[in-house]
Amino acid sequence: MSVEEYKTLSDVPCPDCGSDFMALSIESSREMGFSRIICGDCVDFIFSMKTHEEGLLKAFEKKYKVKITYSK
Repeated sequence: MSVEEYKTLSDVPCPDCGSDFMALSIESSREMGFSRIICGDCVDFIFSMKTHEEGLLKAFEKKYKVKITYSK
């Protein structure tokens, strides 16, 4: 399976509902010690870890075989 490239997280289709227009976003809480990627369209999709946002994005890319190419 090849890796699909996207410019930003919001360009990546939701793994559950397939929405690809600004559906996925990151929520994080430094106090609670977690980050998660959620779908604003279907609200069923949640990918969360007890890590910082960069670690979460790397794990998401690996699991769903995508590459997010933007740089900060």
